[in-house]
Amino acid sequence: MTSSPRSRGLRSLVALAGAALLLTGCGAMRPGVAAQVGDETISLSEIDETAALWCRAVEPELQDQVVPMRFVRAAVLGSLLERTVAEQIAEEYDVEPSEAYRTAVAQQTQAAEAYPEDTRAALVAVSTSAAYRTSVLDAAATKALRADGVSSPTVEQVSERAAD
Repeated sequence: MTSSPRSRGLRSLVALAGAALLLTGCGAMRPGVAAQVGDETISLSEIDETAALWCRAVEPELQDQVVPMRFVRAAVLGSLLERTVAEQIAEEYDVEPSEAYRTAVAQQTQAAEAYPEDTRAALVAVSTSAAYRTSVLDAAATKALRADGVSSPTVEQVSERAAD
């Protein structure tokens, strides 16, 4: 699958936004905006709120370790960017995430029951964003391969097309 200008632009934006946040500590292109992917914006307040909820949930596991908040915010931004880009790809290719993704969400949701109610959604969203991206990319790649006449794409073919 050849990359469309839109998907190349989305990948570039993800890389640039992440690099800007990590290198300068300021990922905002406009006041209050951490990143923009197409028409979707991820606000700084969304990043801060999700990072704070995530920290509150995992704090007991960290014991005496200190993790600088800028690293947590960068990880949260990366997860939210990953999900936002994948949502746009899912819409563009008209695909849904796989059963494996839904199983991962169910498992993470069950695991998150040990945490306070207000932190569960943030934990599940952050912890399943990579699975969502992989699921959507594989579905889009499979659909594209079938459109190209490959009736039973191999795992390798799907992986290569998804990487494109």
